[in-house]
Amino acid sequence: MRKDIFIIGSIIVLVVFAIVIFTNNSKKFSEKEQVSPNIQNSGKNLEEQQEISPATQQKIIYKDCGTSDVCFSTYVKTCTPAKATISDQELTYVETIKGYKDNNCILNLVYTDSPLSEIIGKEMDCGVPKTNLDNFKNYLQGEMMKKSCSGSLIDYMVQLEQ
Repeated sequence: MRKDIFIIGSIIVLVVFAIVIFTNNSKKFSEKEQVSPNIQNSGKNLEEQQEISPATQQKIIYKDCGTSDVCFSTYVKTCTPAKATISDQELTYVETIKGYKDNNCILNLVYTDSPLSEIIGKEMDCGVPKTNLDNFKNYLQGEMMKKSCSGSLIDYMVQLEQ
């Protein structure tokens, strides 16, 4: 009888121990997958891409946001170099944060796929003041976009309005 109680007690201890170990490992695993509470990137690890800046000839290391616009928008807030490829309905474009120039964060947009073949490959650079980085999408609309952006894409857009 005593031996049976010892065996049952041992089994209970092992089961409780296994549950505790499993719960702790699950927490550690989910913590490792999170990049940051503010950055979501569809489960991909953020990788870095390197490029030489034509303007400064310095190496720029971009955070790779994959296809996450949320990740990209988070990096815009601090003007940290990053890239994302965004597909929105039938359009696909690459957005890049190039860094600061003259107190403006330079954002680049290049269309890579579109039913309107004239815009594929066209790009624009837009300067966003530090004070507007939190709401850069609202800032870069209408007349402000025309004033803040330059390049073949914005030129084409202005030409379509005329």
